[in-house]
Amino acid sequence: MNTRGANWFVGLPVATWVGERLLTTLQASAPPGLRWFKPADLHLTLAFFGPVGEAAARRGFAAGGWHHGAVVRLGGLGAFGPRRHFSAIGVEPGEGRETLVDLIAAGRDGALRGAGARPDTRPPRPHLTIARPTRDATASQRAAVLDWLHDTPPPAESLTLDRVALYTWAADRRVRQFDLIDAHPLTLAGDPKSRT
Repeated sequence: MNTRGANWFVGLPVATWVGERLLTTLQASAPPGLRWFKPADLHLTLAFFGPVGEAAARRGFAAGGWHHGAVVRLGGLGAFGPRRHFSAIGVEPGEGRETLVDLIAAGRDGALRGAGARPDTRPPRPHLTIARPTRDATASQRAAVLDWLHDTPPPAESLTLDRVALYTWAADRRVRQFDLIDAHPLTLAGDPKSRT
């Protein structure tokens, strides 16, 4: 794996079969001008470290102290970044959103300190990035994507987020965007294993 200059982050992986179903449904009605993530790349980011190196990223992963996962229903689609020059599109959680906000807030600062990464002072905005505009997307294609995002109802999917993972860039980003480097299971509310 070539990780020189690669970004590192911690996220909650989405089950590949759920990602396949979600992306197939959305791609069927989407306009052109988007580069879609692979189902195995779908995740909700908890902490973004940047190019800190593997040892620092592993320290940050351990320092996050995440032990509890979540079950969430997907909410609406949205664009991320400046409206006319958005850099990504994603799905925000509906039911269960506050649980994810709390999860990010509980571990992000400690994870960033552990990795020696810059602090992130923005309020948590959990989301599932599903695509990015192509490099050659025209202004009219971008406008069509924004219209599509506005007109598309929320996907009828629930996500069981029961693992936390350390990711970095994939060696060949034409095949997939990210490599999952390490992961551990999380307990879910109501799971007998979570009772002490």
